[in-house]
Amino acid sequence: PLPTDALSGVAEDSPLPMAGSPVVTAHPNPFNPACEIRFSMPEDGRVSVQIFDVQGRLVSTLLNAYASVGPHVVRWDGQDTEGHSTATGMYLARVAVGGQSTSVKITLAK
Repeated sequence: PLPTDALSGVAEDSPLPMAGSPVVTAHPNPFNPACEIRFSMPEDGRVSVQIFDVQGRLVSTLLNAYASVGPHVVRWDGQDTEGHSTATGMYLARVAVGGQSTSVKITLAK
């Protein structure tokens, strides 16, 4: 099961499809101070949610755990793995499920 402190909730009314590659959205976008990264698991399995800067450097790993089928929400507060605030700008939120991954551009506006 997912650690309870990693997820901010499950989106029960999510319109995300349940089959194929993970569909990823971020709300609000642009954001300040935090955004919710929403994704749907097509089946039970391991999921990784990571934030990268535009140069492709890993900024933060938000989730690396087993998750059940269905919609999920992970919150990013704009901090890196060491707890420091990140700079204003564009980032990529990547959700990897099984052998597939999908990214969404997110913008931190201060």
